[in-house]
Amino acid sequence: MGRTLRPDQLHGHPGRLRRRALRGRHEAGGRRRARARQGARLHGHRCPLDRAGAGLGLHDDRRRHRLRTDGGRGEAADRPGRGAAVSARPKLKVGLTRDLLTPSGTPSFGQGPLEILEREPSIDWEFIPEAATEITPDIAARYDLLYVNSLPVTRASVARPDRRVRLIARHGVGYDSVDVPAMTEAGVVVTNTPVAIRRPVSVAVLTMLFAFAGRLFAKDRLTRAGRWNERTGHMGLGLTTRTLGVIGVGGIGAELLTLARPFGWRMLAADPYVPAATIAGFGATRLPLDEMLPQCDFVVSVCILNDETRHLMNAARFALMKREAFFVNLARGPVVDERALIDALRAGTIAGAGLDVFEQEPVDPANPLLAMDNVIVTPHALCWTDECFDAIAREGLGCVAAFARGEPPKSMVNPGAWRG
Repeated sequence: MGRTLRPDQLHGHPGRLRRRALRGRHEAGGRRRARARQGARLHGHRCPLDRAGAGLGLHDDRRRHRLRTDGGRGEAADRPGRGAAVSARPKLKVGLTRDLLTPSGTPSFGQGPLEILEREPSIDWEFIPEAATEITPDIAARYDLLYVNSLPVTRASVARPDRRVRLIARHGVGYDSVDVPAMTEAGVVVTNTPVAIRRPVSVAVLTMLFAFAGRLFAKDRLTRAGRWNERTGHMGLGLTTRTLGVIGVGGIGAELLTLARPFGWRMLAADPYVPAATIAGFGATRLPLDEMLPQCDFVVSVCILNDETRHLMNAARFALMKREAFFVNLARGPVVDERALIDALRAGTIAGAGLDVFEQEPVDPANPLLAMDNVIVTPHALCWTDECFDAIAREGLGCVAAFARGEPPKSMVNPGAWRG
């Protein structure tokens, strides 16, 4: 049984989470490490994740969480074969933001991915002590490499002359919270996790689509209200006679089309930057967005957010859709003009919407979308599963480890900032 957590192990406590003692065989020496003292037991995250070529296999997570009290020093003594030569070199200090911790103070992605950092002799890592709302200049001055979930990284974050940070590794695929041009000017590399997120987000999209097609939530309310005999008035939609339209055919859009293809619907896609032949290879037909929208029964947005896509879905485009059509957004909230969407739903211009993202996050509890029965809402977390977070962390922390070794990370958003 796990021992009781001390206060400094709880989420939000200013105490520092230090590197754990890991069990398992040391790669170089082949010896088994001394067993760490037991800490809070984590839930297992151990189902295989089918992502071809990702190289991010899941490991046994029957390990314990432990706090170090030595300030993160003395690592060479803990690691067989590292020697005095390694310990004499200054280590790169890696900070992980605290919004990656659960309320109980354990890593939201499990313990397994932290082995990636443990294996690197040049790294000393910790969860940053403060529960910050953004990456401050003080944080950027304390760490060489940062692993960031949702905290904004701005020009001001890296403006001070004592700034140390050289890498911002995002836990996720989106990077709209990072001022990438400012990072590039400062020589700070930005990475993300485009491979790990493809399958989970695509499955989340299908979850929304199937809920609408089956009238899932309407039938749930019907049953709870004792209106069983009204079920014939809530007929679902078969898929083989319907049309799915996808906005954006990057990694997620391509995966979505691949997963959706066996269900037999007609598939269209709008992305001017992907060749029509490539899209045809996924079983879809490329069309301009304004030509695609009137033909679709389901429209899904999975494009990136930039100046070109901000408010891409506006009043004029919602007016192009069928009155019986559903709109689903798992891209970024500002891709949609939310006021225009609210008006379209109220007017019956479209049948419903599924939203995992909003223009304002956390969403305002008074947002009219939350009171609409024909809207499914989730807190920018529909794709979050144990497999998803494990895979994201392995890809993201893999970028951190590569950078520490002097290797170019695989997923650089701004490769021009890489200095080698």
